[in-house]
Amino acid sequence: MTRMSEKSPTVQRPDEAEALRTENEQLLTKLKYLQAEFENYRKRADRDAEIVVKFAHEALLARLLPILDEMDAAVDALQGEAGKGIRMVRDNLTKALREAGLQEIP
Repeated sequence: MTRMSEKSPTVQRPDEAEALRTENEQLLTKLKYLQAEFENYRKRADRDAEIVVKFAHEALLARLLPILDEMDAAVDALQGEAGKGIRMVRDNLTKALREAGLQEIP
């Protein structure tokens, strides 16, 4: 046998229903606010990650430039096959730096 309270919905007073509607509206407003806040957080995190990558690239490139200068000096000092090999390595490094966005200043 089924109890009556399980079959029919609970009867609410009008003031109870209004209080639930108000609470529901407040919760929906809070949900929308939190969704917008999370979206802003996600965008900010994406921007921060881009900045970190940019500065990491800049730091690496700044460390490679003195090596490139040393390779130029080695190419100037060496003749023959040894100089040719270092020149090839220097050219490959220069190409990689150019592809990374660096421009050679004459």
